Amino acid sequence: YEANDIARAKALLAACDPRYRHWEWRYLSGLVDQSQWTFHLPTYPKAIAMRSDGPAAYALDRNGVLYRWAPGMKQPQARRLTPDKPDKVALDDSGSHAALTLPGSIVVINLDDNKRTTIKLDDGVTVNQLKLSPHGHRVAAALSDNHVVVWNTANGAVEQKQTATSLVKSLTVSEKLLAFLDQDGGHLWEAQATERRFPNPPGPVSTSPLLEWSSPLQTLMLATSSGDLQALTRTPTGVVQHVADLGYPISDVCADPSAQ
Repeated sequence: YEANDIARAKALLAACDPRYRHWEWRYLSGLVDQSQWTFHLPTYPKAIAMRSDGPAAYALDRNGVLYRWAPGMKQPQARRLTPDKPDKVALDDSGSHAALTLPGSIVVINLDDNKRTTIKLDDGVTVNQLKLSPHGHRVAAALSDNHVVVWNTANGAVEQKQTATSLVKSLTVSEKLLAFLDQDGGHLWEAQATERRFPNPPGPVSTSPLLEWSSPLQTLMLATSSGDLQALTRTPTGVVQHVADLGYPISDVCADPSAQ
């Protein structure tokens, strides 16, 4: 690498035993392979997304600042979405909508035209978990009163309201489905249908597991505290489970809503 022999650097990285491929290996791989994008933010990102209509990556930090990065840019563009620091933030998978929780409300922002929909919460109710559907048409929240509510982001109307039996650790929502994971297991609702249960994955689950819905594959993805990425796919005969050991903590996970 220091001799600028990129081909040799790639060969050495490829020859490295997978058991020893830790952060140093991934860092050098990103330097010699421009198909991997790497950019650094001044604060910790709380949500990420990929724009489906162009090669751009988005990250939303805990202060409500949105960063956009595309090939050819030396630094990401920064855009503050709110003057007040939000408690929770979310991006949809396509990078077209953002959601933020402020005292007494949830604000959904269309990132293309800056249109804002404000959803008022009952007095004293706070948001424990926040999630946007893949295309940003619905927003779901697990509330402190043990309700899990889904709103339409265009007009703020309530589309679904369910009651959790215990603390909701994670939730996800699609255009027709709502799923969440609480201490009693997994709960799944289809629009205008009764509840279905899906099995808890084996192995340790973190205090705040990551639950993501990949609509083309009919799959729920769950990241565990051990660095596993587990996929539960619904089939006509039951649920098929796949596990990938990433070997390091996962801060967020998203799925391309238009591809399989």
